[in-house]
Amino acid sequence: MPTTSPPDKPASTLELCAGFGPYARILPPLFDYSAAKTFAGPATILKVSAGREKLNIELVKSCAEHVVVIDGRHLDPLAVAGPQEVANAITGKCRALLVFGCVYDIAKLGKEKTLPVYALDNSPRVLRAEGGRVEPGYLDCAAGLTEAAEALRMLIEKIVLTPGPERGEVFATLHGELGTILEWTERQAIGKTAKTTNPASG
Repeated sequence: MPTTSPPDKPASTLELCAGFGPYARILPPLFDYSAAKTFAGPATILKVSAGREKLNIELVKSCAEHVVVIDGRHLDPLAVAGPQEVANAITGKCRALLVFGCVYDIAKLGKEKTLPVYALDNSPRVLRAEGGRVEPGYLDCAAGLTEAAEALRMLIEKIVLTPGPERGEVFATLHGELGTILEWTERQAIGKTAKTTNPASG
C-alpha cells in the first residue's frame, strides 16, 4: 500500500517556548495533519521506542499544557502517533503534537479540530501498541535533539576569569551544574590517587 503524500504546507518555524531560550528556535520542516493549526507553550520532548503504550500513558499523565515533541525518527518507516495518541493528548490537556517521524491514519487526523498535529511524514506501518519505552530528549535549533556541546552550555551559569600569579596566567572558574560535577569528579580522582600512592599498611 503506497504512502499518501504529505500536505503541501510545511510548517518550518514553530515557536515553542521562551524558557528554552536559544535551544528552541527552528524545527525541521513539519507538515500539518490536523485542522487545528496554531499553538504555543512549553515543550516536553519524548523519545519513543519498542511500542506506543508508555507514550500514551505519558500523554495522559505528564504533559498537561505542554507542546509534546515526539522523537521517532529512528523508527522510520514505522508511524509512532495517530488518532489514539491524539485522543490521549487531548485527555491529558496537551497543546500540540510535533512528531519527528511518521503518523498513521491521516484521514482521521485531518478531521481533528482541537489539537494541532505536525509530523515529518506518514506511513501505513505502525509501531506496535503494546509495551515500549519513553526517554526524555532535548531540543536542538535545527535538528530535533541537542548535541553534546549544547547540553553542556545548559549546565554552565557563567565562567569567571581570574589572573594568576605568573605573568599572562589566567584561571577559569565554572559556575553552575557543570562546575559542581567537575569539582566532584576532581575530588574523586584525588581520593583514588591518594589511596594508590599511600596504600593502607597491612
